[in-house]
Amino acid sequence: MIRTLFGYILSGIGVFVLGILTAFVAVNARVEDTTFTITALASMLCLFLGVAIMGRYTQRR
Repeated sequence: MIRTLFGYILSGIGVFVLGILTAFVAVNARVEDTTFTITALASMLCLFLGVAIMGRYTQRR
């Protein structure tokens, strides 16, 4: 029980932080428009996945 809780929280936070870092890189890069849109989409996907993982755990309880 505790192990699954820890795993869910760790994976959720990890994916969330990954999304924030990707967004930070996208804002700082300002290279081409295509690269910016790809990184922005990837960061949004990572943020959504992190929220979904954490939400799924809280629902399961």
